[in-house]
Amino acid sequence: MTMRSIFLALSLSVIAAGCATPYKPNLAGQPSANIRMLSNHTRISWAGLLKDACVPSTTFGWESGSDNIGQLTARSNPRRTSIGMPLQEIPAETAFIETAVPANSPISVGFSTLGLFHVQACGAGIQFTPQQGADYQVTYNGESAMSCSISVSKIVKTPEGAVVLEPVPNASVLPRC
Repeated sequence: MTMRSIFLALSLSVIAAGCATPYKPNLAGQPSANIRMLSNHTRISWAGLLKDACVPSTTFGWESGSDNIGQLTARSNPRRTSIGMPLQEIPAETAFIETAVPANSPISVGFSTLGLFHVQACGAGIQFTPQQGADYQVTYNGESAMSCSISVSKIVKTPEGAVVLEPVPNASVLPRC
C-alpha cells in the first residue's frame, strides 16, 4: 500500500467520523437535564448520544449508532462549547461540549477515538438516568490510542458557592458492540 493510499484512508476515516447524525435536542415542554461531555483523552475524540446500550466499535458503527454531540479536539487546541452550566476548575488543555438531554429516563452517552481504517481505537460509554433540571459531567480519560475510561458525575453547587462533582449512583459502563 502506498503512502498516498494510507493518507487517503486515514483522511476518509476522520471525515466519516464527523458524519454521524448530529444531535439536535428538541426538548420543548419535556423534562430535561444538562450534560457536559468532557474529554481528557490525548487524541481527537467524538462525543455522542448512543442509540443502543453499547458502544459501537467501528467508525461506520459510530455513524449509525450515535447522534453526534461533537468532536473534542486534542489537548493542543481544546474545543469548549458552553451553555452556561456551573464550571469547576478544569485544566486549560481539556475540551468539552455542553448540551441538554431528556431527563427522568435512562440515556446512553459515549466517546470514540479512532484508529486506522475505520476501526475504533478506543471507545467508552455509560448509561444513567438524568434528573430533571440537574447538571452532569461525563468524563472521558485516556493516555494512548488503546486506553480509555468513562465516568459520570452530578454537578452540585454547595451553599458556599463552590462547584463539586458527586458520583452518580447506578450508572453503568456500557459494553462494546
